[in-house]
Amino acid sequence: MTHPQQPTKVPAIEQGIAVATGLFTAGPIGALAGWGAIRALKGKWIPWIVLGFPAIVTINTVNLVGLTAVNYLVNPGTVNNPIVERPVDRPDRPTTLPHFNDPITEGGTTLQDKCGGLVEAYNTEDAVGIYNTTYEINNGHDLPAGMTVIEACNAVM
Repeated sequence: MTHPQQPTKVPAIEQGIAVATGLFTAGPIGALAGWGAIRALKGKWIPWIVLGFPAIVTINTVNLVGLTAVNYLVNPGTVNNPIVERPVDRPDRPTTLPHFNDPITEGGTTLQDKCGGLVEAYNTEDAVGIYNTTYEINNGHDLPAGMTVIEACNAVM
């Protein structure tokens, strides 16, 4: 008669180390995953580490998406628009625009046009539009050293 194989008991200290490592690298979900994995792998640390690295990335991605969703549900539509949209007939508007309003490449759009698109992207909460427009401003105009995109937009709008 054969005897069923007895499960390998993982010492409590090793389980604690796995839980603490999971907690500090991937939060509470990581703590549970680390504890479950070390028990399932019967105390073998090399497979635990090999499985842990992709798990950290996956769990933290889920955590980030979840926290972003909760934040949006708690605070819907609150995007901080750092560019002040000003009326066109502003009396303090400069009569001449700075040199960096013109695009570096021939046929490119002016900084004023791009800043208008950036304001629109902020107002519609279009993160990809904000990123793309900011990238175009940084790489398509000869901004003075140390000047931020917001400062440049405020200078031409």
